[in-house]
This record gives sequence, structure tokens and C-alpha cells, in this order.
Amino acid sequence: MRCCVTGRWITRALLLALLFTGCHGDDSGRPETSLPDLPGGPLQAGVARGHLRLPVGVPLGGYAQRGFLLYFFTDGFPAGFRPSPYAPNFVPSIGVHTRPNVKAVALDNGFEKIVIVKVSLVSVSDALLFEVERLAGLRSGLDLTDRIILTADHSHASYGAYWQNYFLGFGSVDVYNQEIFVRMADQIADVAARAVTSLEPATIGFAGRDDFDPEDAIYRDRRPENDVLGPAGELIIGNHGQRVSPLPQRGRTKDGRLDLVRIDGPDSTPRAVIINFPIHGTALAPSNLLTSSDIPGAIEFRVEEAIPPVTALFVQGAAGDAEPALVNDYEEYDYLLRLADRAAETILDLYWEIRLTGDLEMEILSRQIPQTRDTVKITRDGAVVEYGPVVGNLEIDEDYFGTYDDFNFPDGATFCGQDSFPMFVGPLILPRFEDCPLRPECDPCDPPSGPDQNPRTRKEDEGIYCACCMPDEVDSQFRIVLPFGIPEPILPVPETLSTRVTAARIGDRLIVTLPGEPVSVLAEILRSKAPQVFGPSKTLVWGYAQDYEGYLMTAYDWIQGGYETSINTWGPLQGEYIMQEALALAGLLATPAIEDPGGIDRPVYDPTALTFHPLPGGAVVPENTVHRPNPAGTVIEEPAGSIAAGGAVSIRWHGGDTVIDAPAAVVEKRVGGGRFEAAPGPDGRPLDETGYRTVLLYEPVVRPLSGVHDHIWTFLWDVGDQAPGTYRVHITGASYDGLDKVFPFEGMSYELLSREFSVTGK
Repeated sequence: MRCCVTGRWITRALLLALLFTGCHGDDSGRPETSLPDLPGGPLQAGVARGHLRLPVGVPLGGYAQRGFLLYFFTDGFPAGFRPSPYAPNFVPSIGVHTRPNVKAVALDNGFEKIVIVKVSLVSVSDALLFEVERLAGLRSGLDLTDRIILTADHSHASYGAYWQNYFLGFGSVDVYNQEIFVRMADQIADVAARAVTSLEPATIGFAGRDDFDPEDAIYRDRRPENDVLGPAGELIIGNHGQRVSPLPQRGRTKDGRLDLVRIDGPDSTPRAVIINFPIHGTALAPSNLLTSSDIPGAIEFRVEEAIPPVTALFVQGAAGDAEPALVNDYEEYDYLLRLADRAAETILDLYWEIRLTGDLEMEILSRQIPQTRDTVKITRDGAVVEYGPVVGNLEIDEDYFGTYDDFNFPDGATFCGQDSFPMFVGPLILPRFEDCPLRPECDPCDPPSGPDQNPRTRKEDEGIYCACCMPDEVDSQFRIVLPFGIPEPILPVPETLSTRVTAARIGDRLIVTLPGEPVSVLAEILRSKAPQVFGPSKTLVWGYAQDYEGYLMTAYDWIQGGYETSINTWGPLQGEYIMQEALALAGLLATPAIEDPGGIDRPVYDPTALTFHPLPGGAVVPENTVHRPNPAGTVIEEPAGSIAAGGAVSIRWHGGDTVIDAPAAVVEKRVGGGRFEAAPGPDGRPLDETGYRTVLLYEPVVRPLSGVHDHIWTFLWDVGDQAPGTYRVHITGASYDGLDKVFPFEGMSYELLSREFSVTGK
């Protein structure tokens, strides 16, 4: 074994740290300026909301542990398991905790339009953005090109199967399915178009708070690897835990910024509030197979309860290293609302402090930027920093971590920094790759030691670049751990060759979008480098927006290794490259001109690429549930006649196949004259299967001899402290009658009413 020599590394690191520090200075050296005047007029705003209604069985995205093999070895298969054609490699979803929501706010001052669309998904792609933009434009009759910001709240309990990115996507969302992509884009575009076509006079205001969760009661830092960096991300600790800078280490830190955007309608009616802070959508575990908006949706729900009829949009911040806080009495679904209560308390205090205006100036700019090994480069102190030339049999000076310019993979690489391919089947660790001349020659180094070491530094592995997987290797490994329905790859991967950034000015606020999971260090640097006219306190960082390129870090953060390093494509310079391109757009917003944002042409995505089954003729065909002894709409189990406060209501029935049926279940209350009306929930909206007080379960039961299924649905309602009265459950759904031969299978509707029952109160 070679000894790990560090002298050359330390000298080089010190020089690079000096360069790096030059891009992290504060705004004090820049002259004070004022925002330029732009055309503007009285503000109008439109707000719309809806839900993703996709088949039960579509796999949930975000956790590789939901792969068939992994799930079987850790959790077994759920009761009533039915393989789904929508989930060739993942365990299918089994029901609805909450329906993943879609919410949109359209702003128009007579000269500029900005449409903010938030969807409960683990991520969005620019392919999805472009299709939503196209469809919403057609339905509204307006040109919405480059006017939409599409952002995901990063729920790990929402749908997968919609992403065409073979390189980054299959391991967390299963394979792309054209039918799911079409349905999803259609439903998101519908909400966006309704927002654009419902404009009315509005006022808007902003507020922000730093370090709003100092006790980690809501969320906490989950990435210890970057604790050894300096306050502004400088390299402090080098090889073997040796100090290379006298600056103090960051320690356990997170992005503590909370920003709110409040929008009121006529007569000061609450219309919308945008909530922006970082928290990973991982409060629900991989074992959960019910769709949900997870903790971001729970926070929205609690705020909407407190300020009816406001629509709350949770927009993620630098959540790449921010996870939900955990408590000892953690129980998955109850925990969501308890944690949301903590966040809502501060959010509501800040909300009521916001001052509103009806006149403001706006501008939005978007840019498609290239991503190849040659184009991913950054500028520091006027000097270009880029990767060194690709060489065979690369050696990295026997450094423990390597350096950020030694990314030696011409077509990109992922899973860097992992000891082994992150797919485990019981005790089996799958083999990773064959010898490759482009991968560095590395030997294990002794573990770091001393008071300044990173406590979670890898101790026995062979260095960060030795673990990288190139596209052909990713393909070969996916075919082992995800063996069903993997299409032929397209290499190099088109979806990683460009990405999208957007910057928007709304009044005196700057919004900068980042297409992935920014970590706190990157967000802090971005704010510090924002144009002086905005400054850090008026710069909002929106992650998981416009596209997805994995975790976005600084170069020195990336070379620390760890889980976050393993999920991106273009190495240690990618995060800063994307950040600098976004800041370049922000600089254009600080000028009085309406500029061309530049960039490259948009990619044209083929929606049939990588599809598991084509449309329209090859879509999944539902089972006929009309012509059978117990047709859809037949009740199996009724609610109890009397329900005390804190109890639960349950109704079970024969419904339609999940391909066509996404039942709506509305709780109704008897009012004057014996009529029933939709019962309001705590937020004033109808109490139905979309929210946090209900669960919708699906169970397929195979009928003897025939091989077909009885499609059994169950609706559960946690009564809580609902007002006493007489109630019933009104259910509507869709059933297939065998007549429609192509997607989307209109079929027949069914309807049923439960028997009446009383809620008695406490």
C-alpha cells in the first residue's frame, strides 16, 4: 500500500482557498445603487389549486429502497399486493394519504406576467416544464413562454414514473412512462391556466427572517461532511484531517432563512402565501406506500387552516442538507401535523407583519445553459477554473480526497463518493464496475486523526473519484438491481447535457431558481453575490425548480464526499457553475433594459423516448368493473351509526380499476331542510380524500378461477373535533365498461352515498 502524501495537496489547497475566498466576499465593496425603473402598473393576481389524480399503483419517487428487491428484503410486500404495469421495478403505491397537490399564482402588472406553479413531486424536469408551459398557453390563449416557474416541494411520497432522465432518475422514480407524463403535465397545466385566467386586483408584500429555527425544532443540518469548511465555504481541513487554513470551521449549520410572499385580493381577502425555507420532504419513511405531500404539504395545510381561504405554496429553499427534525414519539402520519404546527407558529407571526402594495415592477428571465465537461467551468477573481484534460490511468497525487479539477469522466459520472453502488439486497453488496482506464488508480489511505478531522470522513474507501460510475456502468448496474422493464439507454444522456435557470424580480425582491438540491453553503454564497441592489436579505433562493440535476454544492463541499456528492452528473464544479449562470441572469434584472437572457436553444424532448408502453394504443387497459355481479359502486361496509369525537369513519366499496378510477370521497353534513352540503374542514374547504384527516386505501382481490380482480376501496376519516351533527360520505368514481379502446378510457361514472351517521362531539 502506498503512503498518502499530503504536502503537495496542502500547498495547492491553500492557493485555491485564496482564489475561492475572492468569490465569497460581502457586498461592502460594491457601490450602493437603486433599482431601475421598469414599466409597471396596478397588480392583478390569479390563484388556483388542484391535485394530481393518477392511478394507485404508480410508484412513489424519492427512495431507491422502494425497488422490488430492496423493499422485499427490508419490509416484505404489503397486504393485497398487486403488481402494477406502472411500476415495473418498484413496489406499487397502495393508496392515498393526501393527494399530491398542485398550486399556482399568476402575477400581472400590465407589462409582465409571472406564473409560479408548485407541485408535490420529488423533482421536476425541464421536459415537464416545457410541456406545462405549452399546454397552459393553449388553454389560456396567452403566450407563457419563459413566464412559468415550475417548482417541486420535494415530497418523497409523491408519484414517480414521469422522468426521462435515465442517468439520474431510474434509481429513485422507476422508469419513465409516457402515459403518466401526459396525465401529469395535463393536470399541472390545468391549474396554471386557471390561475392565469382568474386575475383580479391584488396587493402583495414580503417578509423574511434569519435563523428562524435556531433550536432545530423543525429541521436540522443532515450533512456533517461540510462542517469542516470555512464560514464562507473555504477549505479548512485537507488530507487526513490536517488544517490548511486558520479560519474557523462552519460546524453544524443549515440555511436558516425564512421568506414569505403574501398576496391579498379585493377587500384584503387572503389569496395566497408563498412559504420559502428548506426542509427535505422525508418525514415519511421509504416503507410508506401512500401518496402524500409529506411535511411541505402539512405545513401548507396548517397555514391554510389558520388563514382561510388562503392558498399556501411551500417552495423549497436550500434543502440539500436540511432534514426534518425527529422526536422520540415519532409516528409517521401524526408526526407530520405536529411538526407542521411548530413551523406554522413562526410563519403566521411573520405573515401578519407584512405590509402590502398594489403597484410594483416585475421582470423574469430564463436561460438554458449547456452542461458538458468542457462547458461546466467557473470564474474566480477573473480567472477561469475548469477541469484538467482527460487522461488515461489518472493518478491523483495520492491525495485522500483528490482535487476538484481531476474529474476525469468525459460523459459525466454519478455515485461519486460512495463506497459501493447504493443498492443493497439484504447482505449482498452488488459489484460495481470493471477496471476502467479513466478512473483514478487509488489505494486506501489511513483514516484521518486529530481534533480538526471530519468525524464522518470515509476511513477505508479509495477516494472520491474511484467510486464514480459512468453512464455505461450505471446502465449495467440498473439492469441488475432494477431488472424489469429497463429500456435501452441513450448515451450520453440528453437530459443532463443542459439545464435551466431563472431569475425574477418582483418589486424589490430577487428570486433565483436552482435546478436541483442546493445545500446551505451554496445558498449563502449566492445571496452574498446577489446584485447589491437586492442584497442577501432580499434574495430568495428557490431550489428544485425548472429542472433537476441532483445535489448542487460548491467544489470544496463536493470533494468532501458523502451521500450528496453521489447524486449529480458533472462533478465538483457543477453546482457553482449553475449558481454563477443564475447570478448572471440576476445581474440583468438590476439594469433598466429588458435584455435577451442568452443561453442555448431549448432541447426538444421526444415524449416517447424510454417509454415502457407507448400511447395511445399500448396504454394499460383497465379491467371491466361494470358487467359483473358486484359492479363498481356497490357498498361492502357502511360507517357505524354514531361516531364520538376522536373516532374514525370507515366505508368500503367495490370501485373501478385504478387505471381509470381515482375516487373522490366528500364528507357531507345535513343542513336546514334535510339537505346535505359538503362539510367544511378546518381550512374552510370541503372535507374530502385530498387532505390530512383522511386516508384512501386500495386492495385488489383476485376472484377465484377467473384471474380478474375485485377492486376494493376504503375511505377512512379521522373525525377529530368535528362539530356534532348528521353526516354521510358521498363517493364518485369511474368504472371501465369495455367500450373505449384507447387512453384515456372515459368509461362510466358511478356514485354512492353512505348511510347517515351522527358525530356526537366530546
